[in-house]
Amino acid sequence: MDKAYSTNDEEYNYTDAGDALQALADDGQLEVGRSYYEMDWRPAPTSRYLSADRILENAQEQILDDIGDSADDAFLVSKDAEAELDGLLDAWATKHLRVRNYWEFVGKSRVLKVTAEDVAEYAI
Repeated sequence: MDKAYSTNDEEYNYTDAGDALQALADDGQLEVGRSYYEMDWRPAPTSRYLSADRILENAQEQILDDIGDSADDAFLVSKDAEAELDGLLDAWATKHLRVRNYWEFVGKSRVLKVTAEDVAEYAI
């Protein structure tokens, strides 16, 4: 699991604790006992946004708009067929999509404290 760091427990802009400590130093806030934060993260899965269920639902809405009720259940497929399409979409997304700077946080943040050693290393 990767880690992200924050100086305010809201914006996790750093992937290295040293960068968070340097940011505190740059802002004149690096002092022994000052809190900064760590949280586990992983890349957000594209499957949450690119799914067979959503594609089929969108297609069903479009055909209903175009044709009307006579197209009811035009995109109704078995769970196996939907799972097959999800597998194809996941493979395609893994190969072609690069979601950058989009993290999914896992768990709760942990409070870390600036030490005297941190101050000595990062103070300007």
